[in-house]
Amino acid sequence: MHMMKQILAAIALASVWGTAVAEQTPLQLTVEARIPSDSFYVTPVGGWGGQVQSMNWQPGTQSLEPLRKTLEMKSSLGAIQGYLEEAAILYSSTGQNNIALNVKVADKKLDVGKDKKVEVMSATNAAASKRVTLELEPVKPSGGYLAGQYSAVVNMMFESVTPPAQ
Repeated sequence: MHMMKQILAAIALASVWGTAVAEQTPLQLTVEARIPSDSFYVTPVGGWGGQVQSMNWQPGTQSLEPLRKTLEMKSSLGAIQGYLEEAAILYSSTGQNNIALNVKVADKKLDVGKDKKVEVMSATNAAASKRVTLELEPVKPSGGYLAGQYSAVVNMMFESVTPPAQ
């Protein structure tokens, strides 16, 4: 009889649990994949390319530290050239202030515009996959750095073309 009571209690409990309302939490992911050609690529080392990068403030020197990251580059086509698609500027959230950024790849300063592209890797070095440094260096405003939240989108373009036949 005792066993029968336990079974009936278990059935009653199961029916109560069965009518319970489930809680829900949605989860949405944005997923992208880029598989570069084996003949030409410029890719961030360590997967940092799709993530927001932070420039660190140094209170002792009252300055922003340059941001340094590593790129891996390869081209079996020829030399690799780069340029900025637009000026690299950190804009304040209020829109009142901004901080220009010098952008360097393999110690070569990138300028704005396709007509000002610079060679960042020779054809010889590009033929084998090589790693280089990408550096974003803040240019201290004439009035000094002003407090605030700043952000930028830096658009770089890299090209590699087969040199013309001689």
